[in-house]
Amino acid sequence: MSTPNTLSPPSVLVMSPINTGERIFFSKDDVYIYPSKEQSLGGILKIAKKGDSEAQILWDPHVKDEKLREANEMYALKVTVTDLRSLKRFIPTIGVAHLIFISKVGFAFPPLFFHSGGVREFLQALKSHCHLDKSDEEPNLFHISEYSTDITSPSRLKSSLDAMERSYSFSPNHEIRGINSPKLGVEPSLLSTAISNNNNNNSNNSSISNNSSVSAELPKVSKIVKNEPESVSWSVLEGFSKVTQLARSASQTIDNIRNRAITPSKIEESQKRESSNNSTAEKRLSLSAGNFELIDGEKEKISAPPQLLLPKVERGAPLDLRTWLQHIENGRIKSENEIRMLIHRGGIHPSIRSEVWKYLLGFFPFDSTFEERTKITAEKKELYLKWKSVWQLFRDDPHCKFSKLNRRAHAIEKDVLRTDRNIEFYSDENRHHLQSLHDILLTYVFFNYDLGYVQGMNELLSPILYVVEDESIAFWCFKGLMDSFESNFHKDQNGMHTQLVQLSKLVQILEPDFYQFLNRQNCLNMFFCFRWVLIHFKREFSFDQIQRLWEVMWSRHLTANFHLFICVAILQPHIEKIMKQKMEFDDMVKYMNDLSGKIDLEESLVRAEQLYIRFLFSPADAQLREEIFNKRFSNSSKPDSGPVSSFLFPPKPQDQSTI
Repeated sequence: MSTPNTLSPPSVLVMSPINTGERIFFSKDDVYIYPSKEQSLGGILKIAKKGDSEAQILWDPHVKDEKLREANEMYALKVTVTDLRSLKRFIPTIGVAHLIFISKVGFAFPPLFFHSGGVREFLQALKSHCHLDKSDEEPNLFHISEYSTDITSPSRLKSSLDAMERSYSFSPNHEIRGINSPKLGVEPSLLSTAISNNNNNNSNNSSISNNSSVSAELPKVSKIVKNEPESVSWSVLEGFSKVTQLARSASQTIDNIRNRAITPSKIEESQKRESSNNSTAEKRLSLSAGNFELIDGEKEKISAPPQLLLPKVERGAPLDLRTWLQHIENGRIKSENEIRMLIHRGGIHPSIRSEVWKYLLGFFPFDSTFEERTKITAEKKELYLKWKSVWQLFRDDPHCKFSKLNRRAHAIEKDVLRTDRNIEFYSDENRHHLQSLHDILLTYVFFNYDLGYVQGMNELLSPILYVVEDESIAFWCFKGLMDSFESNFHKDQNGMHTQLVQLSKLVQILEPDFYQFLNRQNCLNMFFCFRWVLIHFKREFSFDQIQRLWEVMWSRHLTANFHLFICVAILQPHIEKIMKQKMEFDDMVKYMNDLSGKIDLEESLVRAEQLYIRFLFSPADAQLREEIFNKRFSNSSKPDSGPVSSFLFPPKPQDQSTI
């Protein structure tokens, strides 16, 4: 196993000071971001530092007009280097080199495009302020950790030990690489074995983490590995990992003795003082207890936002079987709009949810007859089996080398093993449902190979399979959902950033005081709502509640972007507290994540509709209205074009009589 490719930091070169106490370590013009396909913003990228504070990465747009500058202020980037977890560097053969920064809480900032070069120079300057470790698994990924110029300092020693531990510890990718055969994808027997062996650790894997990125333990490698020499290798590597942890602990003690005093009494005194400082810091940063303290110089009083007058909105009863049958005539739905309105008002009764979701997700047209629906079900099942047979063909060929698809298959396997395991439907006793999850996701990789698989898709598929309980129908319903959700999972994340910009504009109209507060806190990018938008509140509500919420949003009775009003509705009850406590970005991220499982669904839906009505009568510009009312869903059952499509669906032979 190779050690990480570590980039060593160069000597610090200060370019020029601009403000009092501020130093510029890097400055580059002609660095662009693209908020949308039609819009580009050029600006200047800097690495700067004020006094003894941490170095920051800043990007400011070139906008001279004051009104335009205020409108584009939300795109400005200002982040402390130590708040970053990693960065991705892309230097294409044809195209523009660009960087993507990823924060410690998992948010990806908008890509920065270097139209006139400068990526390598930027990385050289950045290495003066942090330690960069190039990933073995992803050649474009660099891990960021704190750096000190003193080689005996704890931070330097810690970064070295971290690099060693990354090399010799059980990362998920190492586990997969060690246990899988060269065949493509996941053998059903292997997946079943992994599920079975995971029984003993079910308490650890029974729920999904509330962090912004999915994380959970996988089955122990020792229970899956069949090759004895490989087992020995893993045991040796595990030993290295333990040695690394011991070395880190020892290094901290050694550093205390070297830099302070050798007498035990002074060491004990120092440890007590350090413990006291840490305790004070924890109290100042505690969010759960609400013990916030204003920093000196920031004690101006913030008044609570005014209470808005909202129209009265009432929720209704769920759409039940009797009402559903009343809207069917000669096998067809009589009024699609009325059905959507009823679903928006009260959701769907669980007894008919499976049937109605097929319409909402585009599996059945609303105007189809019983005979047409029978035919559609048979044709789509046959079509799904054809797509599924493609990756099964590759998997069963021991000579097949398809590394990109193999990586995607490994990612799917890991995520499936930790998807909604606290639900009985996906428990170890129902392992065939987990296998169906895996097969649907891997089939979708072939169906939409340009997009492939991205973490989070498993979260969207899980409730669909649970409700319809049929693999082929679940695939096509998932495909219908992804037709409108696809932009959420693009690598450039333009779809996500577009929605967050729209959310920011909604806040500006509906909660102007809060908007100004976010502007002062440099939080107009709304990244603290990232998880809500990405997987549509999947982790904020219970499994039963999310079904009700999703069907209300899928009804599109008011707008296909109703989820943005739900975001504002969830925020509203907490705005006063956020402003009074002057929460910064990290504080807000933690605060929003802690709301998981504590949000009143019905109250949020009522408030969201009230905000929607208020937006209708607001002085919003025409462009924003068009974006908000835009229909995002575009259901189509036609397979994507491409080589696999040609292989599965060859052109029909031409009629010789017409030649």
